Amino acid sequence: MLNDNYFKGAAWFQWAGPDRQLPVLAITFNHRREAFYRAWERDESRSGPLQSTQSSGLRDCRMLASHTPGYLVKALVHIHNMSHAGSGWSMWDALDHALELECEWSAYASEKGISAAHACYPQLLY
Repeated sequence: MLNDNYFKGAAWFQWAGPDRQLPVLAITFNHRREAFYRAWERDESRSGPLQSTQSSGLRDCRMLASHTPGYLVKALVHIHNMSHAGSGWSMWDALDHALELECEWSAYASEKGISAAHACYPQLLY
């Protein structure tokens, strides 16, 4: 079951290609990454929190497939960013947004000829 932390506070990336090799495209977390590197450059003593962050790296990253449709990537970025504004989005807000996403997926699937009955379903995603 999803909880609110699924949308909040996690780094999301997208593989650049189907071979799942680095580098990857940062979907979220860019501000935090930039802040870390700025602090790392300025703090020559490498204080405890900086050392801890540097040694542990990013954990629990969510990786999107390289063939994830653009409209879905944009929706995920929007959902993630909304979780930081005011009281933020909850998973219930995301469920309210689900109908719009379903309509966009239906249009995408129709355009690409994707259906569960189609024998080549996975190849149509690319």
